[in-house]
Amino acid sequence: LAAAKECLHSTMYEVTAPHVIEQFISSVKQCSGRSSLVLDDHTKSGSVTQNEKEALRQRLAAEAGGSLDFAWAPVASGDQTTVGYFPMAYHIKTTVRDGTAIWLSSGNWAESNQPATPPPATTDPAVKDFVLKHHRDYHVAIESPELAQEVQRFVLWDLDQASKVQKAPSAAPAAAARTVPDLIVPNSLAAARSGPAAY
Repeated sequence: LAAAKECLHSTMYEVTAPHVIEQFISSVKQCSGRSSLVLDDHTKSGSVTQNEKEALRQRLAAEAGGSLDFAWAPVASGDQTTVGYFPMAYHIKTTVRDGTAIWLSSGNWAESNQPATPPPATTDPAVKDFVLKHHRDYHVAIESPELAQEVQRFVLWDLDQASKVQKAPSAAPAAAARTVPDLIVPNSLAAARSGPAAY
């Protein structure tokens, strides 16, 4: 991220590591062109709440908004888009830097995946505690303009498609409405039913 000069185009499932967020914002602001982030909108993604994701979106808009195009990925279980193209999650984790290099990972931008400090030596007793708090993820960084531009094309396509179905960012989640059943059954009839339900 720090080496970016022109642009960063990223897709991510979770973004929570403070040191990664700081570096991403700093890098986006130093780029000469526009950057982008498509972020998963799955309301139950890992340990991140929708409020935390919204706080991140607001921070990115405030600190890097003039240089960053942001969109929620249209996930069916999410609530930030008008449609859901992805049934369960937007689990893509990649970044294209300056159209010349890509980073592809099994890990998110979370402290458990991208620790702020490197792991201790395997002979250090602290390594056990470190391993218990962090995931084992693999990352591939490839310097290849041809491959980077191909991946960037897909990232920008996702951004374009997601941007078309965003709900207004200022719209607060609606209060839960009281649901009324489609059919009202008297309690006496409901209680008279015997046997297991058959669906």
